[in-house]
Amino acid sequence: MKVSLAKLRHQTDAQALADVHAELEKNAEVKELTDTLFKDFEGAPLAEYWVTGMEMVDILTQNIHSLRTRNWTEFKSSLKLILPWMQIYDKDKYGRHFPDFIAVLDILPAEQAALKMVCLRSQ
Repeated sequence: MKVSLAKLRHQTDAQALADVHAELEKNAEVKELTDTLFKDFEGAPLAEYWVTGMEMVDILTQNIHSLRTRNWTEFKSSLKLILPWMQIYDKDKYGRHFPDFIAVLDILPAEQAALKMVCLRSQ
């Protein structure tokens, strides 16, 4: 498990990362470790807090990745995953207008969508 984690930290090739990730997912030792860790903390308020924090970081990482790779589908998907968090932490009323923004993105023609990704990438 330590060898696989070390590979995961030092790989830069996407295929190599995918291979190491698949290897770790199949590793029974990793599964047993995560099951043990999460079983003890299930339902604990602080554990729930950190798990939701990790979920938000995962969504934001997906959003950043979609911008860097100019993947329009992944970008829209990440925005849809951000929407519930915008509703929860809506201090500036972003959650009110965000569904409309996503709806507009969904109906954009392909040419305009490609241009949007170029513009978003340059910011």
